[in-house]
Amino acid sequence: MLNKLKQYWGYVVAGAIALAYLIGIKKGKEHEKAHQTDTLLAHVESGNRARNRLNTDPAVRDQLHKKYRRK
Repeated sequence: MLNKLKQYWGYVVAGAIALAYLIGIKKGKEHEKAHQTDTLLAHVESGNRARNRLNTDPAVRDQLHKKYRRK
């Protein structure tokens, strides 16, 4: 039994490393997706704040109209 284990020890180690690598890739993808979702939600929240500010503050709206009005 010990001889068989010595014979296939390299395969066992390689399999363990491959398994750890695949689990790491999966966790990395999940982490990146969560990060992108958080960033997207932050951008949406920022846009909502800007639109609300334009709706509640007419002075800001008038400044933007003057600045970006087509001539």
